[in-house]
Amino acid sequence: MAGVAGVAGGRSVTTGDESLTEYDDAEGYDLENGLGGPDLDYYLDLAREVGGPALDLACGTGFLTIPFAELGLAMTGVDLAPAMLALARRKAGALPIRWIHADCRTLDMGEQFRLITLTGNAFQEFRTNADQEGLLGTVRRHLAPGGLFAFETRFPRPSELLTPEALAGGWSEETPWRQYEDARGQTVNISTAQRHDAMRQTVEYVIYQRWREDGRDEVKMERTILRFVYPQEMAALLHYNGLAIRDAYGDWDRRPLTAASPRMIYVCQVRP
Repeated sequence: MAGVAGVAGGRSVTTGDESLTEYDDAEGYDLENGLGGPDLDYYLDLAREVGGPALDLACGTGFLTIPFAELGLAMTGVDLAPAMLALARRKAGALPIRWIHADCRTLDMGEQFRLITLTGNAFQEFRTNADQEGLLGTVRRHLAPGGLFAFETRFPRPSELLTPEALAGGWSEETPWRQYEDARGQTVNISTAQRHDAMRQTVEYVIYQRWREDGRDEVKMERTILRFVYPQEMAALLHYNGLAIRDAYGDWDRRPLTAASPRMIYVCQVRP
């Protein structure tokens, strides 16, 4: 959910967990989050700069994987959510993309790539130190000399991300977020509630989708938990996992990362 509770672009990291039910309905996820925007333009420019082969981690429904392949890059997309991968394969059609069902924390393909991406704020779904180190170990194993690893995460500014109730550790009031039209032409209204765990640096979100069907009110509930990382914490995490920051941006127009930035965008290389 762009800006708050989801992972825009149809990304997912782990499954088999009730806190990741957001990724069970892949078609609805694409309708809810959209298939384009300044984030896609930014990564396409980077792909043109670097070239392939490229590895798209937590590829979801192919938000980056498919456009990169359309540029002519040799593409591999990895995800652990079967529904997301199944839709990605259908959307890709005859494009020569290798799709892999695997855990991004333990992946070991014995190959290296010029470009590795992890977008849609998927970094936030790696909730523990061990999860983050597993992910970055995968990146380090698979990143070719001179290659780039690019990803982003939301800037952890509590005043913008959290309600007063969530800051205190309780559940917030349910708040409207957005609406979209589903495949049957029905309007789906989405709202969220949240609570914050300061010790774990996580926010748990409940996402409600409501619509009318055959004269009845229907509702579907999803859950997700996101980890927030601060800039100095991120710099240390990357360094001690063998990566050096080449660029750090505060938004998709490549403006510098500052305390007022809405997000933290990184381009990294293997550390000498």
